[in-house]
Amino acid sequence: MTMTWRSLLPVLALGAVLALTPLYAAQQAHAAGSDTPTTDDKDKDKKEGKAYQEIQDLLKKAQFEPALAALLPYTEANPDDADGWNLLGYTSRKLGHYDVAFGYYERALAIEPNHKGALEYMGELYVEMGQKDTALDLLAKLQRLCPQGCSELAQLQGFIDGSSETAQRAW
Repeated sequence: MTMTWRSLLPVLALGAVLALTPLYAAQQAHAAGSDTPTTDDKDKDKKEGKAYQEIQDLLKKAQFEPALAALLPYTEANPDDADGWNLLGYTSRKLGHYDVAFGYYERALAIEPNHKGALEYMGELYVEMGQKDTALDLLAKLQRLCPQGCSELAQLQGFIDGSSETAQRAW
């Protein structure tokens, strides 16, 4: 039996479809504003690593000093990890170190300008610093990034609304 390019065409087409399926899925998730980030195996391994999980556990327990102590070497070892810088900003903000937190959020956004978590947390920082108008600008950016909504948008909206209710009750 002689193989011709026409007899190989169905096999090649199937191979192309299988090869492109992950790229198509990632593009569709991004276009839909999915909250689920697409990562390659290297990023997935890093995020599922022991150090990162321990940091997450500390933050869930509001143990900010130990989380800060763990995040500093983590971000030094992973300088291009926007999530790490975002968590370092969050931890610093929770400890009341607003100026430092702002710098960490900026670092996360320099790496990944549309990092929804950093935009949300930076918006919360602006609210805490009494700069609600700037927080509203970040909220507008999240609305553009999440036209169907996302948790970061809802969280920042709730934080801004909560600060308004607190201010109104104070009067």
